[in-house]
Amino acid sequence: AGYQWIDRVAAGGQPVLNLHVHTLRSVATTLAQPCLESTGSSLLRSRGSMFLAGSLFRSLRKDSGGYLLSLRPTPALVTRLARVIEELRLAGLSPERIRGGTFEHELKAHELALLLRGYIDFLEQHKLADFATLLRLASAVATDAGGEGRLIILPAGLEISRLEREMLDAFPAGDVH
Repeated sequence: AGYQWIDRVAAGGQPVLNLHVHTLRSVATTLAQPCLESTGSSLLRSRGSMFLAGSLFRSLRKDSGGYLLSLRPTPALVTRLARVIEELRLAGLSPERIRGGTFEHELKAHELALLLRGYIDFLEQHKLADFATLLRLASAVATDAGGEGRLIILPAGLEISRLEREMLDAFPAGDVH
């Protein structure tokens, strides 16, 4: 959509100079990269996140008596669990904030909290940064990034997570439209 907009502006006879199209993920990565380098941390890509979710699931798996953890670890289940972990992280939830009343079954909340705790612990122990970590780091950098001539234009109706919103809100007023 960003490149189509540039094409329309250029076709209308307006000059387009020094304009870069980025996703929120690429903005967060660009802003957080110096922080990652200074701490010796590495970026955990989506495939690595799925592998980690599957590994955690298999290590916590029970043969019976579980809600999620008694299920057979199929590729579809592991993919979905990785996505759920990412959604919980992007919502800014910690394992301690996942409570039984939020889900249809208290055991489901407990098992998701265990998976999330294992995920976060693994990231910290291995100096890895997922998208949620990038957004938190980028928010801190964006707060100090005023006066750089940056303008961020978002498509109307774009659904974003809590941490994405926090990163955008960290930019100086008037930079995000």
